[in-house]
Amino acid sequence: MRASLIHDALYQLMRYKILTAKDHKDKADKIFKKICIEDGVSRAIAHTYYLGLKVGGKPATDPKNKKKIHQVP
Repeated sequence: MRASLIHDALYQLMRYKILTAKDHKDKADKIFKKICIEDGVSRAIAHTYYLGLKVGGKPATDPKNKKKIHQVP
C-alpha cells in the first residue's frame, strides 16, 4: 500500500533524527490518511487508521527504537 510505504519512510526519518517527531509526526499521519483516501479507502476507515496512528504511533518515531541497518557485502 502506497500510504504505508510513505508513512513508514517518514517515521524512519524521525527515528534517525532527520525529521523531528514534534514537528512532523502529525503531518506524516495526515499524509497517510490523505493517500489512503486517494487510493480508495473509505474516509471512515482512513480516519480510523489515522486515529490509531495518532494514539499509538509515537514509539515508532522515537530514536531509541531505530532499527539496525544490515548491509549486504
